[in-house]
Amino acid sequence: MIKACIFDMDGTLANTIDTLAYFSNLALSTHNLPSIETEKYKYFVGNGYLKQIENMFNELGIDDKELYDKVAKTYDEIYNKDYMYRTVPYDGIIDMLNALKAEGYKIGIASNKPHHILLNVVGQLFPGIQFDGVMGGNAGYALKPAPDMIDKLLSDFGVKPEECAYFGDTKTDMLTGRGANLNTVGVLWGFRKIDELTENGAQYIISHPSEILPLIKEMNVESFSLDHTKVKAPFVRKCTSLTGKNGDVVTKFDIRFTQPNVSEMESDGIHTLEHLLATYLRDYTDDIIDLSPMGCRTGFYMTVWGTPEVNFVIDILHKALKRVLDTTEIPAQNKIQCGNYKLHSLEKAKTYATDVLKSGFSDKFYR
Repeated sequence: MIKACIFDMDGTLANTIDTLAYFSNLALSTHNLPSIETEKYKYFVGNGYLKQIENMFNELGIDDKELYDKVAKTYDEIYNKDYMYRTVPYDGIIDMLNALKAEGYKIGIASNKPHHILLNVVGQLFPGIQFDGVMGGNAGYALKPAPDMIDKLLSDFGVKPEECAYFGDTKTDMLTGRGANLNTVGVLWGFRKIDELTENGAQYIISHPSEILPLIKEMNVESFSLDHTKVKAPFVRKCTSLTGKNGDVVTKFDIRFTQPNVSEMESDGIHTLEHLLATYLRDYTDDIIDLSPMGCRTGFYMTVWGTPEVNFVIDILHKALKRVLDTTEIPAQNKIQCGNYKLHSLEKAKTYATDVLKSGFSDKFYR
Protein backbone atom coordinates (compact mmCIF):
# COMPACT_ATOMS: atom_id res chain seq x y z
CA MET A 1 0.00 0.00 0.00
CA ILE A 2 1.58 3.26 -1.14
CA LYS A 3 1.47 5.89 1.61
CA ALA A 4 4.12 8.38 0.48
CA CYS A 5 5.67 9.85 -2.65
CA ILE A 6 9.21 11.23 -2.85
CA PHE A 7 10.28 13.36 -5.81
CA ASP A 8 13.52 14.46 -7.36
CA MET A 9 13.58 18.22 -7.92
CA ASP A 10 15.44 19.31 -11.08
CA GLY A 11 13.87 17.71 -14.13
CA THR A 12 11.01 16.18 -12.14
CA LEU A 13 9.19 18.89 -10.20
CA ALA A 14 10.97 21.93 -11.62
CA ASN A 15 12.28 22.77 -15.07
CA THR A 16 15.68 24.17 -14.16
CA ILE A 17 17.71 23.35 -17.26
CA ASP A 18 17.70 26.93 -18.60
CA THR A 19 18.78 28.15 -15.16
CA LEU A 20 21.63 25.68 -14.81
CA ALA A 21 22.83 26.18 -18.38
CA TYR A 22 22.70 29.98 -18.08
CA PHE A 23 24.82 30.18 -14.92
CA SER A 24 27.18 27.46 -16.12
CA ASN A 25 27.87 29.30 -19.35
CA LEU A 26 28.20 32.59 -17.49
CA ALA A 27 30.84 31.01 -15.25
CA LEU A 28 32.67 29.69 -18.31
CA SER A 29 32.60 33.05 -20.10
CA THR A 30 33.88 34.79 -16.96
CA HIS A 31 37.07 32.77 -17.43
CA ASN A 32 37.18 33.23 -21.22
CA LEU A 33 35.90 29.74 -21.96
CA PRO A 34 33.35 28.90 -24.68
CA SER A 35 29.68 28.28 -23.92
CA ILE A 36 27.99 24.89 -24.25
CA GLU A 37 24.56 24.43 -25.80
CA THR A 38 21.71 24.10 -23.32
CA GLU A 39 20.58 20.65 -24.47
CA LYS A 40 23.89 19.10 -23.43
CA TYR A 41 23.42 20.27 -19.86
CA LYS A 42 20.60 17.75 -19.50
CA TYR A 43 23.36 15.14 -19.29
CA PHE A 44 25.74 17.19 -17.15
CA VAL A 45 23.48 17.88 -14.17
CA GLY A 46 21.95 15.73 -11.45
CA ASN A 47 24.93 14.74 -9.30
CA GLY A 48 25.79 18.03 -7.64
CA TYR A 49 27.39 21.14 -9.11
CA LEU A 50 31.01 19.96 -8.76
CA LYS A 51 30.28 16.94 -10.95
CA GLN A 52 28.40 19.29 -13.28
CA ILE A 53 31.52 21.46 -13.72
CA GLU A 54 33.62 18.34 -14.25
CA ASN A 55 31.27 17.24 -17.05
CA MET A 56 31.53 20.70 -18.63
CA PHE A 57 35.33 20.52 -18.62
CA ASN A 58 35.23 17.05 -20.15
CA GLU A 59 32.97 18.37 -22.90
CA LEU A 60 35.43 21.18 -23.60
CA GLY A 61 38.42 18.86 -23.42
CA ILE A 62 40.06 20.84 -20.60
CA ASP A 63 42.20 19.23 -17.90
CA ASP A 64 43.22 22.08 -15.61
CA LYS A 65 42.56 21.68 -11.88
CA GLU A 66 43.30 25.31 -11.05
CA LEU A 67 40.94 26.56 -13.74
CA TYR A 68 38.33 24.02 -12.67
CA ASP A 69 38.43 25.36 -9.11
CA LYS A 70 38.01 28.93 -10.35
CA VAL A 71 35.03 28.10 -12.57
CA ALA A 72 33.40 26.08 -9.80
CA LYS A 73 33.85 28.96 -7.34
CA THR A 74 32.42 31.46 -9.82
CA TYR A 75 29.45 29.24 -10.61
CA ASP A 76 28.67 28.71 -6.94
CA GLU A 77 28.77 32.46 -6.28
CA ILE A 78 26.62 33.62 -9.20
CA TYR A 79 24.12 30.76 -8.98
CA ASN A 80 23.56 31.34 -5.28
CA LYS A 81 22.71 35.00 -5.95
CA ASP A 82 19.85 34.33 -8.38
CA TYR A 83 19.02 30.60 -8.48
CA MET A 84 15.33 31.23 -9.27
CA TYR A 85 16.21 32.81 -12.62
CA ARG A 86 14.26 30.93 -15.35
CA THR A 87 13.19 28.19 -12.91
CA VAL A 88 9.54 27.13 -13.17
CA PRO A 89 7.46 24.10 -12.15
CA TYR A 90 6.52 21.77 -14.97
CA ASP A 91 2.94 21.99 -16.23
CA GLY A 92 0.61 19.93 -14.05
CA ILE A 93 2.99 19.59 -11.10
CA ILE A 94 1.13 21.90 -8.70
CA ASP A 95 -2.22 20.26 -9.46
CA MET A 96 -0.67 16.83 -8.96
CA LEU A 97 0.90 17.73 -5.60
CA ASN A 98 -2.36 19.22 -4.37
CA ALA A 99 -4.23 16.09 -5.45
CA LEU A 100 -1.82 13.83 -3.57
CA LYS A 101 -2.16 15.91 -0.40
CA ALA A 102 -5.95 15.92 -0.74
CA GLU A 103 -5.89 12.11 -0.91
CA GLY A 104 -3.82 11.94 2.28
CA TYR A 105 -0.44 10.89 0.84
CA LYS A 106 2.78 12.17 2.40
CA ILE A 107 5.00 13.98 -0.09
CA GLY A 108 8.71 14.74 0.04
CA ILE A 109 11.69 15.83 -2.03
CA ALA A 110 15.17 14.30 -2.23
CA SER A 111 17.57 16.36 -4.35
CA ASN A 112 21.30 16.78 -4.83
CA LYS A 113 20.71 20.54 -5.04
CA PRO A 114 22.29 22.30 -2.01
CA HIS A 115 19.87 22.02 0.89
CA HIS A 116 19.52 25.72 1.72
CA ILE A 117 18.84 26.56 -1.93
CA LEU A 118 16.39 23.68 -2.27
CA LEU A 119 14.35 24.94 0.68
CA ASN A 120 14.13 28.41 -0.84
CA VAL A 121 13.22 27.10 -4.31
CA VAL A 122 10.49 24.91 -2.85
CA GLY A 123 9.12 27.82 -0.86
CA GLN A 124 8.96 30.07 -3.92
CA LEU A 125 7.69 27.54 -6.46
CA PHE A 126 5.16 25.82 -4.19
CA PRO A 127 4.13 28.36 -1.54
CA GLY A 128 0.75 26.78 -0.82
CA ILE A 129 1.90 23.16 -0.62
CA GLN A 130 2.95 21.57 2.66
CA PHE A 131 5.72 19.04 2.00
CA ASP A 132 6.21 16.44 4.72
CA GLY A 133 9.97 16.41 4.19
CA VAL A 134 12.61 18.07 2.01
CA MET A 135 16.20 16.83 1.80
CA GLY A 136 18.98 18.43 -0.24
CA GLY A 137 22.73 18.06 -0.59
CA ASN A 138 25.04 19.38 2.13
CA ALA A 139 22.48 18.53 4.80
CA GLY A 140 24.69 15.90 6.43
CA TYR A 141 23.65 13.02 4.18
CA ALA A 142 25.37 11.44 1.18
CA LEU A 143 24.25 12.56 -2.26
CA LYS A 144 22.05 10.37 -4.45
CA PRO A 145 22.26 7.63 -5.61
CA ALA A 146 23.22 6.77 -2.02
CA PRO A 147 19.97 6.00 -0.16
CA ASP A 148 20.78 8.14 2.91
CA MET A 149 18.37 11.00 2.17
CA ILE A 150 15.63 8.57 1.25
CA ASP A 151 16.15 6.57 4.44
CA LYS A 152 15.88 9.76 6.52
CA LEU A 153 12.64 10.80 4.81
CA LEU A 154 11.11 7.33 5.24
CA SER A 155 12.01 7.41 8.92
CA ASP A 156 10.45 10.85 9.32
CA PHE A 157 7.33 9.74 7.44
CA GLY A 158 7.01 6.53 9.43
CA VAL A 159 6.61 4.43 6.26
CA LYS A 160 8.39 1.35 4.92
CA PRO A 161 10.26 1.35 1.57
CA GLU A 162 7.56 -0.73 -0.08
CA GLU A 163 5.00 1.88 0.99
CA CYS A 164 6.72 4.66 -0.93
CA ALA A 165 6.97 5.61 -4.61
CA TYR A 166 9.97 7.55 -5.90
CA PHE A 167 9.83 9.75 -9.01
CA GLY A 168 12.79 10.98 -11.03
CA ASP A 169 14.09 11.67 -14.51
CA THR A 170 17.67 10.35 -14.60
CA LYS A 171 19.83 7.27 -14.13
CA THR A 172 20.85 8.63 -10.73
CA ASP A 173 17.20 8.74 -9.67
CA MET A 174 16.46 5.21 -10.84
CA LEU A 175 19.50 3.90 -8.98
CA THR A 176 18.42 5.87 -5.92
CA GLY A 177 14.92 4.46 -5.91
CA ARG A 178 15.92 0.87 -6.53
CA GLY A 179 18.82 1.09 -4.10
CA ALA A 180 16.41 2.18 -1.37
CA ASN A 181 13.90 -0.56 -2.37
CA LEU A 182 11.23 1.94 -3.36
CA ASN A 183 8.64 1.64 -6.11
CA THR A 184 10.63 3.52 -8.74
CA VAL A 185 8.99 5.63 -11.44
CA GLY A 186 10.74 7.29 -14.38
CA VAL A 187 9.26 10.53 -15.74
CA LEU A 188 9.64 11.52 -19.39
CA TRP A 189 9.08 15.27 -19.11
CA GLY A 190 12.52 15.83 -17.58
CA PHE A 191 16.11 15.72 -18.78
CA ARG A 192 16.67 12.14 -19.97
CA LYS A 193 15.22 9.55 -22.36
CA ILE A 194 13.21 6.41 -21.66
CA ASP A 195 16.07 4.01 -22.44
CA GLU A 196 18.22 5.45 -19.65
CA LEU A 197 15.35 5.10 -17.18
CA THR A 198 14.37 1.53 -18.04
CA GLU A 199 17.97 0.31 -18.26
CA ASN A 200 18.61 1.57 -14.74
CA GLY A 201 15.65 0.05 -12.98
CA ALA A 202 12.51 2.09 -13.63
CA GLN A 203 9.55 -0.10 -12.75
CA TYR A 204 7.05 2.34 -14.22
CA ILE A 205 7.27 5.07 -16.87
CA ILE A 206 4.93 8.06 -17.08
CA SER A 207 4.66 10.96 -19.52
CA HIS A 208 2.74 13.63 -17.57
CA PRO A 209 2.25 14.56 -13.90
CA SER A 210 -1.49 13.88 -14.25
CA GLU A 211 -0.64 10.17 -14.47
CA ILE A 212 0.83 10.04 -10.97
CA LEU A 213 -2.29 9.75 -8.82
CA PRO A 214 -3.91 7.08 -11.04
CA LEU A 215 -0.60 5.17 -11.00
CA ILE A 216 -0.46 5.29 -7.19
CA LYS A 217 -3.99 3.93 -6.99
CA GLU A 218 -3.03 1.17 -9.42
CA MET A 219 -0.01 0.31 -7.25
CA ASN A 220 -2.34 -0.01 -4.31
CA VAL A 221 -3.95 -2.97 -6.01
CA GLU A 222 -1.63 -5.26 -4.07
CA SER A 223 -0.78 -7.75 -6.80
CA PHE A 224 0.22 -4.96 -9.19
CA SER A 225 2.91 -3.78 -6.76
CA LEU A 226 4.84 -7.05 -6.99
CA ASP A 227 7.78 -6.95 -9.40
CA HIS A 228 7.12 -10.16 -11.31
CA THR A 229 10.53 -9.98 -13.01
CA LYS A 230 12.30 -10.33 -9.65
CA VAL A 231 10.47 -13.27 -8.06
CA LYS A 232 11.47 -16.93 -8.17
CA ALA A 233 8.80 -19.62 -7.95
CA PRO A 234 7.73 -21.71 -6.16
CA PHE A 235 7.08 -19.47 -3.18
CA VAL A 236 4.47 -18.44 -0.63
CA ARG A 237 4.09 -14.74 0.07
CA LYS A 238 1.96 -13.03 2.69
CA CYS A 239 0.35 -10.24 0.65
CA THR A 240 -1.60 -8.24 3.20
CA SER A 241 -3.66 -8.42 6.38
CA LEU A 242 -6.77 -6.30 6.77
CA THR A 243 -8.75 -5.60 9.94
CA GLY A 244 -12.52 -5.15 9.65
CA LYS A 245 -14.72 -2.74 11.56
CA ASN A 246 -15.43 -5.37 14.22
CA GLY A 247 -11.79 -6.31 14.67
CA ASP A 248 -11.78 -9.44 12.49
CA VAL A 249 -8.49 -9.92 10.65
CA VAL A 250 -8.25 -11.44 7.17
CA THR A 251 -4.93 -12.33 5.50
CA LYS A 252 -4.24 -12.99 1.82
CA PHE A 253 -1.44 -15.29 0.59
CA ASP A 254 0.16 -15.58 -2.84
CA ILE A 255 0.88 -19.28 -3.52
CA ARG A 256 3.04 -19.34 -6.64
CA PHE A 257 3.62 -22.64 -8.45
CA THR A 258 5.22 -21.56 -11.75
CA GLN A 259 7.54 -18.77 -12.83
CA PRO A 260 5.62 -15.62 -13.90
CA ASN A 261 5.87 -14.79 -17.60
CA VAL A 262 7.78 -18.03 -18.22
CA SER A 263 5.27 -20.84 -17.73
CA GLU A 264 1.71 -21.35 -16.58
CA MET A 265 -0.52 -24.21 -15.49
CA GLU A 266 -3.04 -25.45 -18.00
CA SER A 267 -6.68 -24.74 -17.23
CA ASP A 268 -7.75 -28.34 -16.63
CA GLY A 269 -4.77 -29.03 -14.37
CA ILE A 270 -5.09 -25.91 -12.23
CA HIS A 271 -8.85 -26.51 -11.97
CA THR A 272 -8.27 -29.98 -10.55
CA LEU A 273 -5.56 -28.75 -8.22
CA GLU A 274 -7.98 -26.10 -6.92
CA HIS A 275 -10.53 -28.80 -6.03
CA LEU A 276 -7.88 -30.93 -4.32
CA LEU A 277 -6.19 -28.15 -2.33
CA ALA A 278 -9.51 -26.60 -1.30
CA THR A 279 -10.44 -30.01 0.15
CA TYR A 280 -7.17 -31.16 1.70
CA LEU A 281 -5.99 -27.86 3.19
CA ARG A 282 -9.14 -27.61 5.29
CA ASP A 283 -8.11 -30.79 7.06
CA TYR A 284 -5.21 -28.85 8.60
CA THR A 285 -6.89 -25.54 9.46
CA ASP A 286 -10.42 -24.23 9.92
CA ASP A 287 -9.41 -20.70 8.99
CA ILE A 288 -9.48 -20.93 5.19
CA ILE A 289 -12.02 -18.59 3.62
CA ASP A 290 -11.22 -19.12 -0.04
CA LEU A 291 -8.66 -20.58 -2.45
CA SER A 292 -8.80 -19.20 -6.00
CA PRO A 293 -6.62 -19.68 -9.11
CA MET A 294 -4.84 -16.60 -10.41
CA GLY A 295 -5.96 -15.30 -13.77
CA CYS A 296 -2.36 -15.68 -15.02
CA ARG A 297 -2.53 -19.39 -14.05
CA THR A 298 0.80 -19.32 -12.21
CA GLY A 299 -0.66 -20.10 -8.79
CA PHE A 300 -3.41 -19.38 -6.28
CA TYR A 301 -4.56 -16.73 -3.86
CA MET A 302 -5.65 -18.04 -0.46
CA THR A 303 -7.61 -15.93 2.01
CA VAL A 304 -7.74 -16.95 5.68
CA TRP A 305 -8.95 -15.67 9.01
CA GLY A 306 -6.25 -14.32 11.30
CA THR A 307 -2.55 -13.85 10.57
CA PRO A 308 -0.90 -17.26 10.24
CA GLU A 309 2.82 -17.35 9.53
CA VAL A 310 4.08 -18.11 6.04
CA ASN A 311 5.92 -21.22 7.25
CA PHE A 312 2.69 -22.64 8.65
CA VAL A 313 1.03 -22.17 5.26
CA ILE A 314 4.00 -23.79 3.51
CA ASP A 315 3.82 -26.76 5.87
CA ILE A 316 0.16 -27.49 5.24
CA LEU A 317 0.60 -26.96 1.50
CA HIS A 318 3.36 -29.57 1.39
CA LYS A 319 1.14 -32.00 3.31
CA ALA A 320 -1.77 -31.37 0.95
CA LEU A 321 0.39 -31.75 -2.18
CA LYS A 322 1.70 -35.11 -0.97
CA ARG A 323 -1.90 -36.27 -0.68
CA VAL A 324 -2.55 -35.04 -4.22
CA LEU A 325 -0.01 -37.60 -5.46
CA ASP A 326 -2.07 -40.43 -3.92
CA THR A 327 -5.45 -39.15 -5.16
CA THR A 328 -7.51 -41.38 -7.44
CA GLU A 329 -10.74 -39.36 -7.60
CA ILE A 330 -11.33 -35.61 -8.02
CA PRO A 331 -13.62 -34.17 -5.30
CA ALA A 332 -16.85 -32.53 -6.51
CA GLN A 333 -16.26 -33.35 -10.17
CA ASN A 334 -19.88 -33.31 -11.23
CA LYS A 335 -22.23 -30.86 -12.90
CA ILE A 336 -24.06 -30.12 -9.66
CA GLN A 337 -21.05 -29.07 -7.62
CA CYS A 338 -18.73 -27.81 -10.37
CA GLY A 339 -19.32 -25.12 -13.00
CA ASN A 340 -17.15 -26.84 -15.62
CA TYR A 341 -16.89 -30.43 -14.46
CA LYS A 342 -15.46 -31.73 -17.75
CA LEU A 343 -12.45 -29.38 -17.55
CA HIS A 344 -10.22 -31.45 -15.26
CA SER A 345 -6.94 -33.33 -15.38
CA LEU A 346 -5.78 -35.28 -12.35
CA GLU A 347 -2.62 -36.25 -14.21
CA LYS A 348 -1.60 -32.60 -14.71
CA ALA A 349 -2.49 -31.71 -11.13
CA LYS A 350 -0.16 -34.44 -9.93
CA THR A 351 2.57 -33.16 -12.24
CA TYR A 352 2.29 -29.65 -10.76
CA ALA A 353 2.36 -31.09 -7.23
CA THR A 354 5.43 -33.22 -8.05
CA ASP A 355 7.29 -30.25 -9.54
CA VAL A 356 6.76 -28.11 -6.46
CA LEU A 357 7.58 -30.86 -3.98
CA LYS A 358 10.97 -31.39 -5.64
CA SER A 359 12.23 -28.07 -4.26
CA GLY A 360 9.45 -27.11 -1.89
CA PHE A 361 7.82 -23.71 -1.47
CA SER A 362 10.12 -20.93 -0.25
CA ASP A 363 9.22 -17.98 1.96
CA LYS A 364 11.81 -15.88 0.06
CA PHE A 365 10.10 -14.79 -3.11
CA TYR A 366 12.59 -12.28 -4.54
CA ARG A 367 15.68 -13.61 -6.32
